[in-house]
Amino acid sequence: MNQRALRPHTRETYESQLCHILAHFDNVELAASTPGDVRPWHGQVVNSGLNRNTAAKIYRLFRNLIGTAVGDGLLRVNPVNIKGAAVEHSIERPLLPWRDVGLLAKVIHPRFSALVWTAASSGLRFGELTGLTLKHIELGAARVRVDQSLTFIAGIGPSLGPPKSDAAYRTVSLPSTTRDILQAHVETYVDGDDDEALVFTTVDGKPLLNRYFAPFWQRAKADAGVDPTVRFHDLRHLAGTTAASAGASAERSCLAWSTSPAMRHSGT
Repeated sequence: MNQRALRPHTRETYESQLCHILAHFDNVELAASTPGDVRPWHGQVVNSGLNRNTAAKIYRLFRNLIGTAVGDGLLRVNPVNIKGAAVEHSIERPLLPWRDVGLLAKVIHPRFSALVWTAASSGLRFGELTGLTLKHIELGAARVRVDQSLTFIAGIGPSLGPPKSDAAYRTVSLPSTTRDILQAHVETYVDGDDDEALVFTTVDGKPLLNRYFAPFWQRAKADAGVDPTVRFHDLRHLAGTTAASAGASAERSCLAWSTSPAMRHSGT
């Protein structure tokens, strides 16, 4: 993998997946291996308690690595050849009603209320949201620009880097009420004289990682009485699924639950 141009987070993911491969094949002569040798390993991975899509990703990494070796002439055939093992299956997630978004935004720590609304109405990923700086938001035009993402890199810590893919570079429009909530957030929590200031941060003003935010999210779900299995990423799913009507729905919900900063924070 050292010969591949990988994003730091992708490299960490691959290294984690590689552990499941090396645990079985580290001292195995792959040139003499057959699909019959790979199937028991695959069965162990699938039955190890991992999410089945994670198992598919691990298998796919192994297949691609050996495929590269075949392409380089180091192996004659690829023994990692189990039909359907690399296929991931989409898992249907519950679609949050906008009323629940309003409840979550109302009861969560005031510092994160605008984060919830922006996620639900923009479809940005968590790392894209936490990577936004003042220069990325255009409140007058009600839009945000995505060209970086905040991630955690082992040995380094919170780091700003490129978004997940080339397609992730984009400009996203916001409903006008979300813009107003975001503007109130900026005026309250962000240094308006620093274009490089992060828009969403911890309570102490530090880069906001998911490991820090997760307890606030869990507490908000309990306080709002919403499904405890709801993930923050489901806000992105909501925005994508209801893109055509999200603006109007967000407008109604924001007006109902968030007509002023005082009302937004009254549940905290």
